[in-house]
Amino acid sequence: MVNAYHGEVSLYDPSGQLKQRITRPYQFGARELVLQALVPYHDRLLAQAHDQERSALFFLDNQLSHMVEAPILPNLRTLYAGWVVNGDDVVGYGSVSTADKRKKRVNGRGFQLGFIRLNLPRASTKLVVPFEDNDYYLVNQQYITTAGGNVYFIAMDTTATIYRLSKDIATRLNRRTVPDEYLTVPALNTPSSGADKVRGQFEELQATRLAVGLYGYDNFIYLLTRNPEALDSMWSLYKIDPRSERLVGRIPLPSLAPHLTLVPGDHYWLAIEKGTVEFAGRQQIRDILSIPTKWITAPEASPLNRPSDFRQCLSNN
Repeated sequence: MVNAYHGEVSLYDPSGQLKQRITRPYQFGARELVLQALVPYHDRLLAQAHDQERSALFFLDNQLSHMVEAPILPNLRTLYAGWVVNGDDVVGYGSVSTADKRKKRVNGRGFQLGFIRLNLPRASTKLVVPFEDNDYYLVNQQYITTAGGNVYFIAMDTTATIYRLSKDIATRLNRRTVPDEYLTVPALNTPSSGADKVRGQFEELQATRLAVGLYGYDNFIYLLTRNPEALDSMWSLYKIDPRSERLVGRIPLPSLAPHLTLVPGDHYWLAIEKGTVEFAGRQQIRDILSIPTKWITAPEASPLNRPSDFRQCLSNN
């Protein structure tokens, strides 16, 4: 897990126990780089790192010791947190330079925001879905995932819409893949720029009923939601079958944490419980819960859907 603000890398075992923490910057020639993200890529790791001048992608070995810069990607300006790897591709939200001079005059700035597909072996960049509203992608929510060989992402417009990306073709999933109570996406009132505004942004998120994450496992995708007014648990995970484009079931999650991030695994899913954001770069990890994978993948049979068992899980947390 990477603390993007401080560039720290924390290594955990499958049970959620911290094994190692790396706090030093990475030396790359004369540059000192701070890690922003770290994702498996074939037989090595793909990292996003930055210095005072720019951010770029790098390959790292599995011992996190040897770094090689990835190919320069034409027209790529920015790549936001939360990108994923799918085969040779990197898919994320960000901005690309506008080659079309006519467009440059229309938007007056020379770049366009949206969902981007990067192919590293071909060193190619493509804007697959233009999408200008970047507020929810600036607050490090995980809105992009992979499942069954495809990439899925949520466009957080006035309505939350899940897209499937297969190669360069993006298609919208049926609206019934998002529960009715989470379809509407409220506008964020707190300004999205400035380190001094970060605490206010996250306090607003804490108080909002919202889809806050998308995760993939096997051929299914899972929508993480927060409802501060829910009677059982404010955190829920909805299993979605993207092939039939339908909701399969709901699993309440036994957490009272203000913020939650999930890490799917074959034996356990880790639920990383985070505290309130005090200021930019300051947010404590309160605990890491290990939830058996079979409790997630089979909602109807999950002990978390039995009130007595759920209350026991919650009291143990």
